[in-house]
Amino acid sequence: MDDIIQKLQMLRDETIPLRPIYEPYNEQAKALVDNVHWALNLPEDRPTSVEKQKLVVCGFLAAAQRAFSLSDEGKNFPDAVAISSNRDWWSQYPFAGYEITQQVQKALVAGDFIELIELTGLRHFWRDEEDKLRWLGTMRSFFLNDNILHIDGFVEAEFIETGRPTVLVGVEESRARRVARKLTKRRKPKMKLQEVRKTFGKAYTVASMEVEGLNTFWSKHPLALPQLGNGVRGYAASATRVYHDGRLDSGGRFYGAWTSMNSSYRLKCTIDGERLAQVDLNASQPTLFSAMVGMPMKVGGMWEDLYSHILEAVDLTGIDADDDEVIRRGKIKQVTMEVIGTGNPDKRQEADYSDYSFADGEFTRYRRGLLTVVPALYSLDADYMNGAGFVSYHEAQVMMLTLHQLKSMGIPAYPIHDCLLLKEEDVETATNVYRETIRSYVKEYGKGGIDITVPVSIERNDKDKQRIVGYYSSS
Repeated sequence: MDDIIQKLQMLRDETIPLRPIYEPYNEQAKALVDNVHWALNLPEDRPTSVEKQKLVVCGFLAAAQRAFSLSDEGKNFPDAVAISSNRDWWSQYPFAGYEITQQVQKALVAGDFIELIELTGLRHFWRDEEDKLRWLGTMRSFFLNDNILHIDGFVEAEFIETGRPTVLVGVEESRARRVARKLTKRRKPKMKLQEVRKTFGKAYTVASMEVEGLNTFWSKHPLALPQLGNGVRGYAASATRVYHDGRLDSGGRFYGAWTSMNSSYRLKCTIDGERLAQVDLNASQPTLFSAMVGMPMKVGGMWEDLYSHILEAVDLTGIDADDDEVIRRGKIKQVTMEVIGTGNPDKRQEADYSDYSFADGEFTRYRRGLLTVVPALYSLDADYMNGAGFVSYHEAQVMMLTLHQLKSMGIPAYPIHDCLLLKEEDVETATNVYRETIRSYVKEYGKGGIDITVPVSIERNDKDKQRIVGYYSSS
């Protein structure tokens, strides 16, 4: 049973899912989609159905390209794609839903493009060492036939992401359920699109249109992703804002194909053929939270790096830990994110899924140093004033305003939470816009009239990180 569960976990975590969010980007891709669609011999009773079928075929081919590339790199990835059989999952994608996808899936099986992997698409239950009932669910997954690699134009075809849902809203979730979900690496369930529209009405429409405006602009300046191991190149030009706990003022960060990449890999992307750089707000969450609640951090007149100030305030006397500077920095970042993420300024130990382990009493010492330098964190709570709710919402609102301001100036920029990804030539302008947007936003929506110019860092490929100081201005 353990071997089966391990295999299913691998499939769940590593298999590329089919999503109907792609369009052909070059002529080879257009021809490939047409040829595969024709080969599947799907019913063509309505033009709208044909377009939806092609959208699903496009999603399948883009997923197959990625799956073959990952396996070619010698990693532990199967040559497989996942196709959800959950109607609710497909409700996120209004352009091609469950019925059309099942139709295409059956045709792909019948045409010997894919083969169902046993035991996928089901929930599997077992008892762990402590006799607790556990379960694991996977999408229905399919092995890819290697013949796909030899279809004319498969490697040369380029696809672009343009159809991500503009807005998703997570269902309300208790703290216990959240912890259990993270331990099992399950994604947070989302409200159905129909329910979101009914619940939020005009507010949803406004939020969706804000994202759609960016998507339209990005489609003229798509993000060219790094070339895959098999020579395939893809493009991205759409993002989703994901809100939390059944509300539109909680969370709201942007997610796109680029957000899960590590920084060095992401900087290999291009826009309009130009090299990129990243402009990052340093220690975004504690900095913004302090500013929004009207309590300046104890960092002196100017500062570059908040975490260095906090580490100076951490007293580890008597703690059995002999960590170097890199590990200490990693630990204070983890403590900061856990305290803000849980909304608990009295948190005493690390979470089970944390990256670092702490000696007895060590976590508390780091937390005390954090609260000494950032006393605003005493205002945290588990209901809304935390990282998942209040902090990430305002962080995302600042990002949205910055992106639209840059758009009005003809500057394409892609968001990574508190970071802008954009052309090197636009760094100076974007940095000024970003910092001034934050300054104005805090003045308008924050408490206490804080006037802050935030510190940022600029990262370029093959160059040292550049830090720009932040400061509070006296009124």
